[in-house]
Amino acid sequence: MFNPRSFNELAFLQQSVDIQEIIDSNNAELERILIDYATEKVLEEFCRINQYFSFSKQSISNLRLLYSNLFAMLKNSQEPIEEIAKKHYQNLKTWLQKYNSIAYQLYKDADKMLTPVVCAEYSADMQLELL
Repeated sequence: MFNPRSFNELAFLQQSVDIQEIIDSNNAELERILIDYATEKVLEEFCRINQYFSFSKQSISNLRLLYSNLFAMLKNSQEPIEEIAKKHYQNLKTWLQKYNSIAYQLYKDADKMLTPVVCAEYSADMQLELL
């Protein structure tokens, strides 16, 4: 996640690329629904990976803005999709580090695929520090 090696082979899923056609249709309501859906799913995934992550209304609002900006880039950018994916990945990392700074400490040396950790697998010292 925070490891520079995690940028290798970075790409959007094909379904994400296919959404670009929907975004290009200029259907604002559908775009809003997709932004809300993407925001909700990414929050679920972060919490699946680490149940100690918590997100304030402000952080969720900023995450939604991040996805709104992503959709705007997909719609308006002439950049290759791979470059947009790299920028989005960096934006997610920056957002997570800002709103859950413990993430950097936990995952700075992790590979790109993280394994969910349940609280019982954390050391007692780490659990006490988080609490």
